[in-house]
Amino acid sequence: MLICSKIKYMLVRSIIEKIIKIGLGVSLILPLVYVTWTIYPAHFGKTIFFQILMDVLFILAFYCLFFQQQKIRKLHTIDWLIIIFVFLSLISAIFGINWNKGFWGDQSRVQGVFTLIHFSVFYFLLRQFLLTRDDWYKFSIVVIVVGFLSSLVAWFGPAISFLAKFIPEGNRLSGLIGNPIFFANYLMLPTFLSFFSFFYFKDKKWHWIWLISGVAGIITIFGTQTRGSLVGLVSGLIVVVILYLIFGIHKKEKIKIVSILGIILLFISLGYVFPSLRQIVPAKLSYIYSINPFEGTGQTRLMAWQIAWQGFKDDPLLGNGPESYQDVFDKYYNPKFLKFSFSETVWDQPHNYVLEILSSRGIFGLTVYLLMIVLIFRLLIKILRKSENDDEIISYSLLGGGFAAYVIQLLFSFETSNSWQIWFFSLALLLFIAKNSDFKVIVYSRRNFIKVIFVLVVILSGFALYKNYLMLRSSYYTSLARDAAAIQSLYYWRKYAVSAVQVPAPFRWEQAVFLVKDLGIFDGYEKLDKDTLRKIGPQIEQILRQEIKKQPQSYWLRFWLGQLYIFMGEYLDQQYYIKAENELNEAWAINRARQHIPLLLAKMYLLQDNKSQAIALLAELVKKDDSLEQPHWFLGLALVRNNELDKGLAELEKGKNFGFGFKKNIFYLIDLYAQKSDFKNVVPLYERLIVEEPNNSGYYANLAATYAALNDREGVLVNLNRAVELNPALAEEARQFLEKYDIKP
Repeated sequence: MLICSKIKYMLVRSIIEKIIKIGLGVSLILPLVYVTWTIYPAHFGKTIFFQILMDVLFILAFYCLFFQQQKIRKLHTIDWLIIIFVFLSLISAIFGINWNKGFWGDQSRVQGVFTLIHFSVFYFLLRQFLLTRDDWYKFSIVVIVVGFLSSLVAWFGPAISFLAKFIPEGNRLSGLIGNPIFFANYLMLPTFLSFFSFFYFKDKKWHWIWLISGVAGIITIFGTQTRGSLVGLVSGLIVVVILYLIFGIHKKEKIKIVSILGIILLFISLGYVFPSLRQIVPAKLSYIYSINPFEGTGQTRLMAWQIAWQGFKDDPLLGNGPESYQDVFDKYYNPKFLKFSFSETVWDQPHNYVLEILSSRGIFGLTVYLLMIVLIFRLLIKILRKSENDDEIISYSLLGGGFAAYVIQLLFSFETSNSWQIWFFSLALLLFIAKNSDFKVIVYSRRNFIKVIFVLVVILSGFALYKNYLMLRSSYYTSLARDAAAIQSLYYWRKYAVSAVQVPAPFRWEQAVFLVKDLGIFDGYEKLDKDTLRKIGPQIEQILRQEIKKQPQSYWLRFWLGQLYIFMGEYLDQQYYIKAENELNEAWAINRARQHIPLLLAKMYLLQDNKSQAIALLAELVKKDDSLEQPHWFLGLALVRNNELDKGLAELEKGKNFGFGFKKNIFYLIDLYAQKSDFKNVVPLYERLIVEEPNNSGYYANLAATYAALNDREGVLVNLNRAVELNPALAEEARQFLEKYDIKP
């Protein structure tokens, strides 16, 4: 009977172990998953599916470990640091600015404590159930093949019809991950792991695949044109060389490595000293010479880092809570951000993971994180000292270089689901290499107590599964609503928007913000109506109001509620304008440097035909910083509406670089100049349109008419001939036009 019982234990345990391993293996295809029917299809939906899988595997693992007398791996110091980091993140979320966002995260980043817990579960499952070198060999194959396929998709996906629609257009590679920075962050560790596996596993079957995958990873990282990742990659390679020089056995090999590295660094350095040499560098790689911390996004990142430091000073011990940077940014917003564009005035991450931890989790959280990094390299050095052959030394040096590259690149970006998974995978692999036989068997005599704990585990996992389901469902409806807005279908938008706000997902506030943005799209195309706002407006208002009660100092929520009230005031009842003004002024009181508020208030005053107040507000904004183009443009619009055409045109000219980002604004300015018969200023506007659409015959015909008004016969002929060349159907109309102005062809 006892033998039968043991056989039963072993059989059940074996089945569960296989299921867990299969589940973990399936989860590693995460970077290739693209969920088209959720918000942020490149990362949100697949992260939720990953979390659902971890919830199920966690229940199975608990049962296997505590009811099937499985060997349990002892916790390493790094394991304890991960647990402490998760615990501190939870404490920071509880006492931080926004508990809801800090714990559950949002769809745009999916970096709340809830997600961190799931990736930690993934890590501990790897530690517990991947017990042999063969296990790690098979899982490494999956990681590296997925990385290799991700690189291939990035390069060749746009040419494949069923993939092209999922891959953003542009010179920078982003693959199915959707963002060049996130893609480069993810690829870093698989690239180093490829070379590591070549030396560590030394199998004949996959021997050359490791090398091909590693080379493909390096080329693709360059193809992302991400400067932070380039710095990380170079730093990682330098760390590899340093480690090998210290611990390597063969002196000749050391000399070769130093020589090769020296030549490469010298070649790159000469490009900085002698700009003419940069022509030798392929166009895809020439961006390495554009790294300048005081220009473009480099300057905005420096300002974002300063704001993160200010946030740290608010609560230096525990920080402001995970995912709190948007609130910190709004509080300490620097008006210079607007010089770079409206998009640069919204930052939800400081693009520096060390500063992000410092701001969100305080000095305690950063200390644990840095201590973890120190212990990783201390462990690597310990392993290197014990290594007895060159292949092992090279492989461990490559693993160390991968960790260094990954950590350094995060000084210019932040974590995502794809990169987080490979980070935890690599960490578990390192600890397997360091201590691969450190187990103990725990037999619990108090089985009733274990049963109670198991019930709690099932309840908590079930709760997590339910929340994940709600997130998926809510995101599904919101995605459909956003798609409907994109095609300007108000009927379908109403249908899906109502469903989206009714799902009690943790991030209903985010759905509400998305829907207000959609209302702006319909309003811009003049398709918004009373029925839509009457049906959905109060529901969105209630969600935002409830969230503002929890976060009275949230600039962001008040800003979007004010925007909603403006729409409701325009289409339903002008009494909503009073609410809008109150809400926007409350938001403005949080940071008077925020330019969005006066711009939005000015729009509201114009809707109320209060032109003088709108002009005064915009003029004050221009006075504060005459170099900003956006206030000039909106002031120009207000002045034109106030029948001050000359003053309005002068302001519009000062803000045209901003205004011309929208084609309809160019046509608007053409009409204004035409009203003044100032056709000389119309010519460059049509020429600008032609640069954007060189095959548009209508632009050439209109430009010809403009030249006719200027009595420029040559200009008429050149542009009219081009119009007819592009559209022969215009030939007769062109002939009549030339006769009218007595111009011979």
